[in-house]
Amino acid sequence: MDKEVTPNIYQFAQEGIQFNNHYSGGSVTVNGLFSLMYGLHPTYRDYMTSSPFKHQTLLTKVLAEKGYDIDVYTSSNLDRFSLKSMFFGKIADEHYVNPHGGVVKDDDFKAVASLLADLKKPAERPWFKFVFLSSSHHNYQYPKKFERYTPVEANPEKFLFDKHMDPKPLFNRYKNSMHYVDGLFGDIWQTIESHQDVSNTLALVTSDHGEEFNDNGLGYWGHGNNFSQVQIAVPMYLKLPATQAQGIQARTVDSLTGHIDVVPTLMQTALNCQNPISDYSVGENLLTLPNERP
Repeated sequence: MDKEVTPNIYQFAQEGIQFNNHYSGGSVTVNGLFSLMYGLHPTYRDYMTSSPFKHQTLLTKVLAEKGYDIDVYTSSNLDRFSLKSMFFGKIADEHYVNPHGGVVKDDDFKAVASLLADLKKPAERPWFKFVFLSSSHHNYQYPKKFERYTPVEANPEKFLFDKHMDPKPLFNRYKNSMHYVDGLFGDIWQTIESHQDVSNTLALVTSDHGEEFNDNGLGYWGHGNNFSQVQIAVPMYLKLPATQAQGIQARTVDSLTGHIDVVPTLMQTALNCQNPISDYSVGENLLTLPNERP
């Protein structure tokens, strides 16, 4: 996540708060997203899945109660593991954009195109938009014009047969896919700046998990098979509305933070929740972190 691979996200990060010691709730999508959307460890997930509509995340319940329009744009199948209903309840089809054409890079493009069209319309109510792109997921897809790093591994499954192969060509493929996702992000943020009230918009950029390329020389690749630093540490960039920034933008935070901290941050910062965080989350507010934490 630097100015070469992801220049748009890099610029966004420079203008906001960068959390340099941030962890997902797991090394797979379902656990990473659960911790992000619930503010809880994934050990709670089976309970929530047992009755997903009943146990919809408090975050989106409160957003709906506060009059927010909730929209989702993703190429991923969030119906798996009941994530769609757990995160968004009985969301109407017109608010849930989920292209499934079989080619992820194209589905990401279609999802973002729908988002851009919606962002260009005047907003009558406050909104919450959840955007989850998958091109940087294995097998790392991108249009040819985004191929900046070479040589590129033609067979992204090669590590299954040679766990100690040269990682560079596959890593180049991954970086190219990240470069593509960054281009889509650039389109999104530019459209928000041009057509929405960016001074009153809170934005988060992060990932559900990391990705390993035999970083530790132990034959681990991808994700979901190890709890190594590279599989669970993820970027976290937060940009506050100008109305709330109060001089605390454009800084870095090295304290330990995690996805479990996002819900309490939004609940307190954006939704004015007065309950103690411990009523609904095991996390902390990213803006008022304790000096020490377990």
